[in-house]
Amino acid sequence: MNYVIIGLLFSLNSYAATFKIKRPCEDKIIINTQVAVMTGESVGDFTIRTLKKLQIPFKGSSVGIHSIFNTPNGLDALEVISNTQMYAYGWCYSINGIGPESYPSEINISSDDEILWWFGYAEQLNGTWMTQCISSEDRSNGEVCKDILE
Repeated sequence: MNYVIIGLLFSLNSYAATFKIKRPCEDKIIINTQVAVMTGESVGDFTIRTLKKLQIPFKGSSVGIHSIFNTPNGLDALEVISNTQMYAYGWCYSINGIGPESYPSEINISSDDEILWWFGYAEQLNGTWMTQCISSEDRSNGEVCKDILE
C-alpha cells in the first residue's frame, strides 16, 4: 500500500484542532492538519467529518473506526499465532497524548486539542487480553503488517 502525505489546512483560527494519522505498521505521521472544531463535537464526529473532507477511505462511525486507507478489519485483522495466542488489529486514538478508555463518540473535542489515530493491536494470551492499542510498528514483521506494507 502506498500513501500520499497530505498537508491540507482547513483553518488557522483559534478554534482548530490538530488531526493526525500515523501510517499503519510504521512510525510515521502521514496526515497532520488543522481542522476547525464545531461546538459540542465529539472526537468521533470530528474524525468522520475530517476523513470525509480529506477524501480518505474509511469504515466505521463516530463510535469507532474499523479501517482507514483500506486496512484489514474483522477476521482479516486477526493474526493467530497458536491455540493460545493471537493479535487483533484495529484503529486506536489519543487526545492530547492520552489514550482514553472511552469510545470517540463519548469525548468532546476542544480547540487546540490534538487527535492522533494509529493502527494498533491487542494481544490475547491464554484467553486473557494482555495489551491493547499497542502501535502496530512493534509487529511490523507480523502477517497483518506484512500484507499492509507490500
